Amino acid sequence: MSDEGNYFGSKNIVTDLLRLAFCLYLSPMFIFNETVGIDKEAEDEWLAWMRDTHIPLVMQTGHFLDFQFFRIVTHDDPQSASYCVQYRAVSIEEIVTYLEQKAPLLNQELQARFKDKHVAFRTLLEAL
Repeated sequence: MSDEGNYFGSKNIVTDLLRLAFCLYLSPMFIFNETVGIDKEAEDEWLAWMRDTHIPLVMQTGHFLDFQFFRIVTHDDPQSASYCVQYRAVSIEEIVTYLEQKAPLLNQELQARFKDKHVAFRTLLEAL
């Protein structure tokens, strides 16, 4: 390696990675939020499927940086439980590409496995 350093002007890879992380953190972020209400009788199976299958497949598409999975605690219906998954992307175009090209196939299994046992809606959010 030359004495000039690299793109960031550093000779230290740790410093470079920290700067890259800082740049990603400050760049505009978009969230693709999926909120799902699932019948109590299917909740355990759905949770396992989400954790073990669906979320990993969504992340493998390469359109998202990371995700967070939440249980909605203010849910009042005793017959169901509500959850949301938030997938973080660097651009709205990444989310649109995912929705157009990958989501339809991934959602087929959800419909097949949990038909009439869930309701869902999607929201696109921009970090301010």
